[in-house]
Amino acid sequence: MSMTLYYGMTVDVRYFSELTPADVDRLHREVHRGFLWANPGRSAEYRPGTRAETWCHALLPDEVWEESTAVHEAVHVVLAHLVGLTPTRVSLAGNRVDSAAGGYSSVGTADAQEVTLVSVGAVPYQLARLQRAGHTHPELGRCLRELCGLGDLINAQRLVADGYITDIGQALVDAAALLADPAAQAAVDTLTRELLAERRLDQQQIHAVLNGHRLRKGRRGVWIPGRRLPILPASPSRPLPRGLPDASI
Repeated sequence: MSMTLYYGMTVDVRYFSELTPADVDRLHREVHRGFLWANPGRSAEYRPGTRAETWCHALLPDEVWEESTAVHEAVHVVLAHLVGLTPTRVSLAGNRVDSAAGGYSSVGTADAQEVTLVSVGAVPYQLARLQRAGHTHPELGRCLRELCGLGDLINAQRLVADGYITDIGQALVDAAALLADPAAQAAVDTLTRELLAERRLDQQQIHAVLNGHRLRKGRRGVWIPGRRLPILPASPSRPLPRGLPDASI
């Protein structure tokens, strides 16, 4: 099944990860087309002078970009754990030029709504962290939602294409509620530090981190549609690049 995404690009949701770097670059430029048109002095080579002027995730300093990417992946892992899945791997790319900035995988049985929650819950938390650090430019939020989290949205859309009933808006609400728990936030922080240091964590390493925090697991607080079959497997490796627009599908 093919689905039209954004800016005229149509891809098969089963093969989204096969987009070329040129495809990703074109999509990135289209995401910022309106901003660049309204601000002709800006370009991909422009380096903002302050945090508040940073309008694109690609323009973040290396250490900030890496931490932001690690936070994104850590949130996926924590959310997967909270809904009862078993995270098996999380990693960062060798360098920021790679189209695959990072990835995670988990195993287990979960409802499609829970898998949607795990997929789409990372970008809002990632953006909030950047905003608290002073990176408040509204165009940066657009970049995160419409490009950096695009693969996450495709994962969610794939479930709909396969016939499952999900609610992305509700998944965002429930993910935010789960991540409001201080123990969950502490787990994200610890995983972020470990991931930045090691670049790749296996199931045993992830388990050791998560066991150090008192996290409440299960479906409590997560909306599940009635009269539904679960989805198996719960969460395949996530296609990249990532992305999440603000609206439901």
